[in-house]
Amino acid sequence: MSKVVQEVPSVPCGHRPSRQRGQRQRGRNLTASDLPSCFLNIATINVRGLTSDSAVDQLVSELDKCAVDVACVQETLRFEAGTWKWHTGHEVMLGAGSKNGKVGGVGFIIAPHLATKITHCEIFSERIAMLVLELDGGSTIKLLSVYAPTGAYGDDTVEEFYDELENTVNGPPKGTYVICAGDYNAHLGRGESGENFVGPHGTPGRNSRGETLAQFCERTRLSVANTYFQKRLGRRWTYHTPNRQMFHEIDFILTNCLRLFHNVGVIGESRFNIGSDHRLVRATIAIKPKEERKRLAAYHSKRIRYELNEETLKTLAATVDFTGGSGNVHTRYEKVTSAIRTVVKDASQRVRSKPRERLSEVTLQMLATRKEVGKTMTPVARTVLNKAIRVRVKNDYREYAARRAREAAEKATSIKRAFISTRLKTTTPECLTKADGTVLRNRKVIEEEIRTFFQDLFSSKVHVEAYSEPSEGENDNKEEWRVLESEVMQAIRQMKSGKAPGPDQIRPEHLKCLKEVLARPLADLFTEMLDSGIVPKDWLSSHTILIHKKGARDILANYRPIALLSTMLKVFSRIILNRIRHILNMNTGKEQAGFREGFSTIDQIHVITQLAERCREYRIPLCYLFIDFKKAFDTVEHQAVLNALTAFGVPRRYVEMIRKCNTSCFTDVNLYGNPTRIQIRRGVRQGEVISPMLFSAALEIVMQNAQMPCGINIDGERLQYLMFADDIVLIGSEPSALENSLRILRIAASSIGLEIHPGKTKWMKNSYASDYCLRMDDSVIEEVSSYVYLGQAVTMDNDLTVEISRRRRAGWVAFNKYRDVLTDKRIDAQVRARLFNTHVLPALVYGSETWNTILNEERRLASTQRAMERVMCGITLMHKIPAHEIRRRTGVKDVIENIYDSKKRWAGHVARLNDNRWTSRVTNWYPRGVKRPQGRPPARWSNPFRKLFGQRWQQVARNRNEWHRCVLQGWRNHP
Repeated sequence: MSKVVQEVPSVPCGHRPSRQRGQRQRGRNLTASDLPSCFLNIATINVRGLTSDSAVDQLVSELDKCAVDVACVQETLRFEAGTWKWHTGHEVMLGAGSKNGKVGGVGFIIAPHLATKITHCEIFSERIAMLVLELDGGSTIKLLSVYAPTGAYGDDTVEEFYDELENTVNGPPKGTYVICAGDYNAHLGRGESGENFVGPHGTPGRNSRGETLAQFCERTRLSVANTYFQKRLGRRWTYHTPNRQMFHEIDFILTNCLRLFHNVGVIGESRFNIGSDHRLVRATIAIKPKEERKRLAAYHSKRIRYELNEETLKTLAATVDFTGGSGNVHTRYEKVTSAIRTVVKDASQRVRSKPRERLSEVTLQMLATRKEVGKTMTPVARTVLNKAIRVRVKNDYREYAARRAREAAEKATSIKRAFISTRLKTTTPECLTKADGTVLRNRKVIEEEIRTFFQDLFSSKVHVEAYSEPSEGENDNKEEWRVLESEVMQAIRQMKSGKAPGPDQIRPEHLKCLKEVLARPLADLFTEMLDSGIVPKDWLSSHTILIHKKGARDILANYRPIALLSTMLKVFSRIILNRIRHILNMNTGKEQAGFREGFSTIDQIHVITQLAERCREYRIPLCYLFIDFKKAFDTVEHQAVLNALTAFGVPRRYVEMIRKCNTSCFTDVNLYGNPTRIQIRRGVRQGEVISPMLFSAALEIVMQNAQMPCGINIDGERLQYLMFADDIVLIGSEPSALENSLRILRIAASSIGLEIHPGKTKWMKNSYASDYCLRMDDSVIEEVSSYVYLGQAVTMDNDLTVEISRRRRAGWVAFNKYRDVLTDKRIDAQVRARLFNTHVLPALVYGSETWNTILNEERRLASTQRAMERVMCGITLMHKIPAHEIRRRTGVKDVIENIYDSKKRWAGHVARLNDNRWTSRVTNWYPRGVKRPQGRPPARWSNPFRKLFGQRWQQVARNRNEWHRCVLQGWRNHP
């Protein structure tokens, strides 16, 4: 009996067909009751090029309309491979073509509801890629995307290809079901006598490549699914010649599970058309799990966008009771948060999605024309139309992004957020490399490695004894702890908008809109929490996202875990922080400048550069040791933080609430859609407003207790170190003293869970310090001549050559990021000038407050700015337009003027400081008992001020009005 299956109307995955037709598969009659309720659509298409994001986006849109769950694509012709999460939720995995993207390239596009089912994805070459999906019940589908050599290649190449394909089919990982879909460049025809895996239906005729394919199917026992479904010839062909005179069936789907296939058909060009000379081949296979429908429903609910109407929200909120009624803290909290979510949902309107809002009307009309009359067009006309569509689609996407950025620039809103809203994809690591060099590609194994890595990272390693000394100022009077409405409103106002919500699904914008009606209920609820010492269970959970820092994307240590916490917890933490901030600041040394009001990175950079300047001028030995901790925020022990707060005199009730909020916590790390639950036993959660201050408190205790021998005497007081959060630099005159200090600090830091990274810890010395090989245990600490500290390249002679080059590169990076907006002549010149001054200029002059520039360095920066201005005006040097005319057109602020304005502003700030911080002390420091050598001293940071105002420049700077009127630019020409 021949293996014949009549065509069944294909349906999207997750839907029940409305009518079933009689079928015969493997000789068995199927009834409607035999058919499962869920279908999976697998397709293959030779795309003839996916070199741009806009082309990928159009393909994703077309596949979505045809209800394709997994698409195997061939001939991507890309220069580089990549794995991305598309803005629609699809997983896009595309390989590169060989010969600089001129040949081949295969990959997959997977629907969002199947993303969590991916366990393995690997692209072996420009012709073979593999995807493994795990179904419910433990069965797996091993899917291969295949692009066979064309007729231009010899038989040896074809044999090598099929040998590689056979090894991939039979090799690991094994799959319950195997499907090989792609462009085989072979005329297979119909099954011949003695062939068990080629069916009776097909386009007549077989060539030598078709014979090779048939033999391959017999060897591997893979059935050609296309040939088991009867279709008319017009529904069979998958490729047409350029002149559209010849039609061939060369794209096939091979499988070892033919019994699951309910239909294999070709989607016509009127329904699916991306400008390729191949048609989409789609197979419908039957799957049973009820969970598939649930995943589809959840996916579609996530794609629905809602727009909040603030006026409606305020009106509805006036009729809602947010007090939470009676009950314990957990019950009241749940009622309050539920009421907020309900009223927000009622005040939100569903926004209709516009999948093609990026395309212009002309482009949409051209796409419609191609679908309607594409078959009747001449080959030349069709080629011209396809090229025109590709160009217009790419231009439309670029114009859409530019339009969104232009609107943001004109409204003075966040351009960065506008760029994010137009982003099509986010990069996803396709593999993971372990510390021993092992490369993991199976997603289940990767998720297990993530669990192991973060479980080890967040597991407590050091036992810290509790600090038992009672805190001062305890008061059990409830009125003393009562949270005021004004505190709640202030905390809500201080929250940043546009942040992702945590487990409570409440956004800062919701609270800001409801702050008047929520102030009293939240104040009462938070007061009860402080009084009872109970925190809601939701506050103990979080969602962790991994943000790539720098370095290879396949190394887990190069990602920073950011916790998405409950928004209500953030409000409560802000209230606690506002109450204890003054206590923390009082007990924090002046060496720490991180996360403190009135301090910045410029403070520490200024101290470092001024110290190097003095020691160079007076020929004093000077050494810097830059400390780097491994995952500092994630590894500090909880008890060490609590001990520090207690030692600082923070009231015990606040310490207890902080302990409760950080005890028995867990987080869900989500990389591929499957949350991996991790218990948190140490570390401060990055994403919580109070976390930096908690870490700084613990580190402050360590530094105060470490008796280090290093340091420089600054007017009778030793400057031993500087800190900005966890960035520490030890300062000394002898390398041996630094080595001993490093040993002491390592022991002290390890007592609270911190570990120094010997590979990233560096040191430097000036020419007057003795040579030395500095070690930490068995590791040699590298000596460097330049080190990037807090964003600025630091050298012992304050040579700005390296830093100026870095600033110029950073300036161009910032300029190119906003290039489309800055060069758009449709935007008002003042708007573009404001954008340049606020986004590009700061990158060019970062740290210029501490610079001591020479004329040549200023010219280099000015030259860079003029080049940017020429790009903004659309001119080149060949136009020979004077610089002053270009400046008149652009209206941007001069970079040299900006440098001196920043330096003048900073110098005035330093002169007016009266808190005895190191910034002012080092500025005014001159070594006692050391005679300056004869001769002209090296250039000083204060030279411009001294030339204009003499030794009394600081007195002038203390008078704001007089200092504001002075102009530093051109100080060299001052008599």
